Amino acid sequence: MLELIEKKTKNAFQIITTSHSPKILTFADETASRNASVVCRLKGSHEEIIRLISDLPNAAELREFQGLGRLLSSGWMENALAFTEGDDEETTG
Repeated sequence: MLELIEKKTKNAFQIITTSHSPKILTFADETASRNASVVCRLKGSHEEIIRLISDLPNAAELREFQGLGRLLSSGWMENALAFTEGDDEETTG
């Protein structure tokens, strides 16, 4: 399934899909990893945060050594989102 999505998006298509499966992220190629987003709702909030995984601190380096699947299953993505929440507002406001 992931190979089909990656093949179709190389032709300038945009595909939106969701998964809670760390295994799928493990097989994502470089382009898919760079364009993938994480969606999370922080404790005490009713709003979701959507951010490119590649925009999270040290994501590229961590992906190289641990893989996106492990980063998702360990809770790193949610922790990184919580840590960086508000960064956009501070720099634009």
